[in-house]
Amino acid sequence: MDAELVVLVTASSSGLGADMATGLARPGRHLIVHYHTDATGAAAVAEKIKRSGATATLVQADLTDPGAITKMTEKVRDANDRLDVLVNNFGPYVRNRWDAYTDDEWRLQIEGTVTAAHHVTRDLIDLLRAGDGGTIVNIADSAAELVAAHEPDLPYYVGKTGVVMLTRTIARAEASHGITANALMAGVMENSGIKPEVAHIPAGRFGTGEDLVGVIEFLIEARYVTGSAIQVGGGWNL
Repeated sequence: MDAELVVLVTASSSGLGADMATGLARPGRHLIVHYHTDATGAAAVAEKIKRSGATATLVQADLTDPGAITKMTEKVRDANDRLDVLVNNFGPYVRNRWDAYTDDEWRLQIEGTVTAAHHVTRDLIDLLRAGDGGTIVNIADSAAELVAAHEPDLPYYVGKTGVVMLTRTIARAEASHGITANALMAGVMENSGIKPEVAHIPAGRFGTGEDLVGVIEFLIEARYVTGSAIQVGGGWNL
């Protein structure tokens, strides 16, 4: 692989993941687009990436299934001699009362956030170590560091708070390999399923994929910034 940067964005067939994958596309870069069931959406994202002058490949996996993660990461390793940027974006959201979640809903949100980020990163850490200094970006939530009551979305925030702890652990453990790990604390985005009135956002607007891409580009270059939880929420949840 002769690409300038090899980048994997999980859950990038649509929504925020697609915005980040296409936003990170540059001539000379290679984007790995991950999807679970939306092969059509992933193919469309790959085509948009190619129109930006980058190259793209697709990988499929259910990231709540450790066996599927292993198969996916084996394919990534077989096709690439290194991985420069890993964006752990996958994070399913189910809203309910704390005592009304089914076992499957609870597991989905824990396994889809911190567990998925852990397994994907662990399985690909050899590729991240193989380059000149890998960049790990974990998408958290602007409220992930607020250890408070979350009545309608408890398992999601348990998982996202775990993502911050995981990020800081990886940052410390992998610093000697030149790898950085940071969490982006995303606020209310344009494509968020549930949004407050925009007037409640201090910045006066919802976030976009471009807002996150700008921070990721900074982190690719900022090799001494690691273990941070960076608020990208326009003042929301502060």
